[in-house]
Amino acid sequence: MMQMKLLSNLFYTFCSILFFAFASCSNNSDDVVFPAAEGDTLRNLTFIYIMAENSLSSYAASDIYEMKFAADEIPDDCELLLFVDDVSLPRICRIFFDGVEGQCETLYTFEDDFSSSDVDNARMVFHWINERYPARTLNVVMWSHGSGWISGKNAPCQRSIGVDNDNNSFSNSTAAAIDVDELAMLLQEQPVKPKMLLFDACFMQTLETAYALRASADYIVASPAEIPADGAPYDLLLEHFFAKKFDAKKVVDAYCSDYQNKRDGVVLSMIDCSAMEQLAECSARYIPKAFERVKGEPEKVFSYLPNGYSIASRYYYPDFSDANAAMKSTLAEDDYEHWRLFLERAVPYWATTGGWYSAVHRKIYNVDKEVYCGVSMYVPREGEKNLFYNTDFATTEWYRVAGWSKTGW
Repeated sequence: MMQMKLLSNLFYTFCSILFFAFASCSNNSDDVVFPAAEGDTLRNLTFIYIMAENSLSSYAASDIYEMKFAADEIPDDCELLLFVDDVSLPRICRIFFDGVEGQCETLYTFEDDFSSSDVDNARMVFHWINERYPARTLNVVMWSHGSGWISGKNAPCQRSIGVDNDNNSFSNSTAAAIDVDELAMLLQEQPVKPKMLLFDACFMQTLETAYALRASADYIVASPAEIPADGAPYDLLLEHFFAKKFDAKKVVDAYCSDYQNKRDGVVLSMIDCSAMEQLAECSARYIPKAFERVKGEPEKVFSYLPNGYSIASRYYYPDFSDANAAMKSTLAEDDYEHWRLFLERAVPYWATTGGWYSAVHRKIYNVDKEVYCGVSMYVPREGEKNLFYNTDFATTEWYRVAGWSKTGW
């Protein structure tokens, strides 16, 4: 197995060298003028990585239309670039305003299909972008299906971030996902630290995920629940992506505002990654006793997935408990108030339309605003179907640093 992995890595390295040696000479990029090639450095680059070779493929097209509609919000010293892998060949595109209307220009089309939800391929794409569009500040959007901290490697039917079915269809079948730890490493390799990491995907705003990504971005904007297939309203977000004084709160508000009068609804929050270490340290003070295995389960935990979550009777998602609700229902009042101070530093802003629509269950789940904080945490539970998730949870950094290793779970 080790020999095969070594050979695989050598083969990838060799292919990468060939790719970058010849990519700039490809027929479909000969006529493109890259600003960075002239020594310019962009004030901001916003890069959206769209893994849509799955059931969301058509929604990628509608999101690109929204970006074109608001292309006049892109300043001259900034760029909006996309990697798109849908039911067509993967490609890299640029959104810009030509003085009359928004345009989507294809900069490079890959000759062969590849899995966009493989982190090595994502690394290749990011390198292509960085070589041609250096920037002083960076925003990254990860667009696809998602499942928070749940390991895509150990549970093929689950996804951390990304679905690519490898056959240019609308199927969600996949054998690969970008694991949260892999994504953290990829983002830390970038020339500049992303100012914002936006997950346009379900279930990505979890304490486990945020802690793993704490050194990978300044802010994380995401949802702890399902998001509508329409996803982010990019026509409303572009002006905030490129604002000279970036404010992640405005991104949350603009996203949420688009769903205020719609059936679907959203729950969103922003995480300040610089405060995640202190939140973990504070949590480690209270979690060991509050969640001892012998004490049983919390009585009043608001979960984004009541009673678990079954998809087509085949896939099971464990509960994503609201972090504030879990701690409030379990800690003594003084302990909770102390812990909440650190939560509010790590999660300085959250918003909701009042509920969110589950496309799987085809119903609205209302949000309890008295306990809601817009970020989930895993609470281990008894039962055979939870055994895998309890075991997988124990491999996360959050499990070790937040005191869960001392609970008996």
